[in-house]
Amino acid sequence: ERRALSSAPAEFGRERLGWFDLPAAEEKPIGLGEWAALAVQLEKRPPGTPCFFLDCSPELASSSINAATLVGGRPYVELADYRPGADWLVDRAVELDKRYPGARFAVFAAGAVSALLPDLEEHGVKPEKFTNQDMGRACGHLQKLVADKAMGHSGDPLYTTALAGAVKRDVGDDLWTWSRRKSADISPIVSATGALWLLETQPAYDIGDSVF
Repeated sequence: ERRALSSAPAEFGRERLGWFDLPAAEEKPIGLGEWAALAVQLEKRPPGTPCFFLDCSPELASSSINAATLVGGRPYVELADYRPGADWLVDRAVELDKRYPGARFAVFAAGAVSALLPDLEEHGVKPEKFTNQDMGRACGHLQKLVADKAMGHSGDPLYTTALAGAVKRDVGDDLWTWSRRKSADISPIVSATGALWLLETQPAYDIGDSVF
């Protein structure tokens, strides 16, 4: 029967052995090699007032804070904090808010981090709330920055781990966001994405020294 099926061995496997084609691998919008090439080891922390994005993984299993600012006129993002759980996030955000008066904070309003919004606002941290459309624009912005080699990042291995397990989700109007349902723990790259878009929409930049 194998000889009778003159095409590729895959046909015999499919027709006689029941080996069906596997679905195509999910498209990775950002390649690990492309991302790794943008890692920059700075001698000191970048200047300027950072833009902070807070994120929690589903069920508040882990949380991340990313800080974005300009370095030499180019966007630069650093994972300012990442820990299991979410009970630490409000205190850390308050600390950063006091350290950097005037810094912008943002969250994804439909994400798990929304559960912490009342506590954040009660302590004086009032994050901007990203919609699905905002996150779609943020993801497209990150994709373009990486493709154009127009940004830098701290090279934290948690970025690589998150990207390796990340899958995208189409949200319409040619936009996409990171899929929580199909991905691993992607909180570090989600908050990096948001921080860079917050920086992009920043009307002006300070030039003072900053230490995350």
